Amino acid sequence: MKTRIITVVTLFCFACVSPFFHSCNKIKELAKFDVTRSLPTVHFAITKTGKSSMTEQYYEFSQYINIDSIKSAHNLSKLSLENGKVTEVKITITSPLTANLSFLNSARLTLLNPNVNELQVAHTGIIDPNAKSIELVLDAVDITSFLNSQHFKARLYYDITNSAMSDPIIYLGLDCTVKFTVSPL
Repeated sequence: MKTRIITVVTLFCFACVSPFFHSCNKIKELAKFDVTRSLPTVHFAITKTGKSSMTEQYYEFSQYINIDSIKSAHNLSKLSLENGKVTEVKITITSPLTANLSFLNSARLTLLNPNVNELQVAHTGIIDPNAKSIELVLDAVDITSFLNSQHFKARLYYDITNSAMSDPIIYLGLDCTVKFTVSPL
């Protein structure tokens, strides 16, 4: 009889507490919010060489996502990130003003982790040779692990035709925007 009472009380307690845990999961889902960040513009130059064309070259750079500013702005002591993705990648000629993208055959952007594994996040589609900027086509990849580390390296690979360069040096800017979900609980 005593065992039966303990079993009934235990089942009753579990039945009472179970909806509370389900409600906690709903509250956690409701507390999540999305953050979109424009990363600092990366400036680089492409120099014309005597070769008629180049094989794929790259420009390597570092980026930083300030997670502490998100914690501070929302008064959070802990948070986790999820659903990280790149939402925009744009290459723009900054100088000379007369230059266009007729020299650019292709480009792709990759992120590097500490083990030097690369993850491609964007690539060129059709390039208008008369354009001064191009938005890259985004690859559907999760970059949350890179964002969690806050500091990460990236590479912009490019293939050009030297003979199509209007000037000996062309200066470009690379703009990227990322988006991720913050879970404060």
